[in-house]
Amino acid sequence: MNALKKSAGALLAIALLAPAVTVLPTASAAPSPALGFGMNMDAVDKLSSHGARPDYGLFWVGVWTAKSGWDGIDRWLRAARDKGVTPVIQWWYWGDDISPSCVDNGCWSKLHNAQKSRAQWNDMTRKLAERVNSIMGSRGAIIVLETEFNKGGITQSWYAPKFDSMLTAQAAAIRSIAPNAKIVIGFGNWDKASWDRFPKTIATSDYLGFQTMRGSTKDSHSTYMSGGQAALDAARYLHNKYKKPTFLTDLALSSYPSDSYEKHQNTVLKWFFDHAGDFKAAGVKGMIYRGYKDSPTFNLANYYGWAERYWGLTRADGSAKPSLWTWVNGVKAVRGGAVSAPSPDPSPAPTPTLTTSISGPVIEAEAMAKRTGGGVVSDGAASGGRTWKQWSNGHVAQDMKFPDGGSHTVSFVARGQYANGAWPKAVLSVGGQAVATFTVGSSTYKTYAATVSVPAGAVREVKVAFVNDYAGSAGDRNLYVDRVAIGSGGSAAPAPQPTGGAPGKFEAESFASRPVGGRYSDGSASGGAGWNIWSNGEIRQSVSIPESGTYKFTIRAKGDKAGGVAPKMSLKIDGATKATWTVSATSHTDHVAYVHVPAGARTVAIAFTNDARIGSEDRNLRVDFVDVRR
Repeated sequence: MNALKKSAGALLAIALLAPAVTVLPTASAAPSPALGFGMNMDAVDKLSSHGARPDYGLFWVGVWTAKSGWDGIDRWLRAARDKGVTPVIQWWYWGDDISPSCVDNGCWSKLHNAQKSRAQWNDMTRKLAERVNSIMGSRGAIIVLETEFNKGGITQSWYAPKFDSMLTAQAAAIRSIAPNAKIVIGFGNWDKASWDRFPKTIATSDYLGFQTMRGSTKDSHSTYMSGGQAALDAARYLHNKYKKPTFLTDLALSSYPSDSYEKHQNTVLKWFFDHAGDFKAAGVKGMIYRGYKDSPTFNLANYYGWAERYWGLTRADGSAKPSLWTWVNGVKAVRGGAVSAPSPDPSPAPTPTLTTSISGPVIEAEAMAKRTGGGVVSDGAASGGRTWKQWSNGHVAQDMKFPDGGSHTVSFVARGQYANGAWPKAVLSVGGQAVATFTVGSSTYKTYAATVSVPAGAVREVKVAFVNDYAGSAGDRNLYVDRVAIGSGGSAAPAPQPTGGAPGKFEAESFASRPVGGRYSDGSASGGAGWNIWSNGEIRQSVSIPESGTYKFTIRAKGDKAGGVAPKMSLKIDGATKATWTVSATSHTDHVAYVHVPAGARTVAIAFTNDARIGSEDRNLRVDFVDVRR
């Protein structure tokens, strides 16, 4: 075994030092489907139980693997082998830290709390290939080289050939150790004009990879809804230009921030299956969806922020979103199998262990034992990122134990959806008796409470009922209940009604503080002008927030590139960075962030952070306006 390792190490060293790499013949492997489908390895059994067994099982390897160890990777490979699926491995070493300086000199990753270096990259590539060869053998695996590598200045004409040689060396090193592995070059789906700067990696790759991710925190509504067409355009471009099969390595559609985006997620996903024949014609061999289930603790420092927690086709508790059935039936249809109507949620939100009573002061509404006339939806402003949407007259209820005797405050946290001239009405009942009726007159979460007298140790049903549903031409009235609580003593009054509306739109050229930049005229800009931030700095505006809650910030901007790199723009609130974008569009484009903001006067700033002048090119950020809405 030691001799084998030494031999493999020698081959790796040769591959990595060679100035020019010979393209190896494509490795043999088990036949792949005409159009296969995959998801994360955790989903294999669940999808199989629905009759849509995946062809591919996804997992990720990155710099974190060096700290956590390879045992988990070995388990996934063995599971893929035993379950008869082909592993698709996202080898994502440089990630969002990638840049010429980072690759050449090493860098510290704040996201992963780790130092990155080319030496470690090469070593981990070797270790990954060894595991693939040892566990998968002749069955092989698909390895995606550096998903979304074409950013951070990597595609600049002076650097792209160098990184192209590095990627090609990585592919050769993998094949020298794991000859049955298939290699995919992992393009991010943007800036197609720069893709042909990596000819050697394209030539040696078995598949040409591309990805499509959409989330409300970064993409406009129109950009989100056109995600399917963007993917098809990428597949056609690669297939037609390079005459090689393609692979959709990372399809991810976020349902954040509300149930409306669950509908959008489903609509876009359905588009992919409706156009399956077009994707086949474009040489697509596989489509990999990012994840089966939402991840409520996922790191918000990742690019899409809150949207990163809502990629799943099911919610965090396993309850199905509409998109789950679109995926299941879409896979069946492509395979020529029978398609059935979606069954009721096969894995509903779990009810509490104590179904007769809850001994504790707080319970999430979506976990209450009795729930009628609604459903669980994603909501970034709610406790745990989920809430119970009461979309018709009905209630949530739970037997709860009152630990002490005497006076108790019983409360619930809720928000309303206004329609036909009225807000929703909620009736709070304890022990079968209505104790208060509230008008839930706010679109953000408020606490509504009443006082009751209950003996110590008593178990009483606590119920919140929605009693004035409306859905018609004048809108859709709904009640969103987040959680219910009991406390000792005191009295409480209904939450105050909202005071004021959305702050509105602010033209950048009229911001109160503009220490850097200058006004520019542009017929395509709102009001015919905008503000050009031509050096690192920020412009600031005071915005009065009438009530605490989640606000939608839309920044319309465009950028001037220098050295092939677009300007970076950040949204700050009271000095804290809330969102960051790369403004690559040369025409005004909306950049959207959903941010929870406390009530009061807030300083909103737009910052430009990577100014540069390269030859005759001057990198600038041009801001049209900032729009703040509820």
